[in-house]
Amino acid sequence: MNRSITFTKDDKLLDLYEVLEITRLSKATTYRLIKIKVHPAPIKIGNRSYWLEAEIIALVNASLEERNSRLMIHTEETKY
Repeated sequence: MNRSITFTKDDKLLDLYEVLEITRLSKATTYRLIKIKVHPAPIKIGNRSYWLEAEIIALVNASLEERNSRLMIHTEETKY
């Protein structure tokens, strides 16, 4: 995720517990995925960590798209 992002007043920052609620992942899994660069890294402000809501929603949508593409492949394979 090496891209330049500018924060605007319309962007929402989420704390860890809001991220966990949206993704339904554990804290340990979240940080493990951050380490291997699968999950967006937090933005540090002072001693607090925040995530951009849009990045978390994009993560969930990407997982949904991946799941749907696997389902489509499986459905196509079972037709023959």
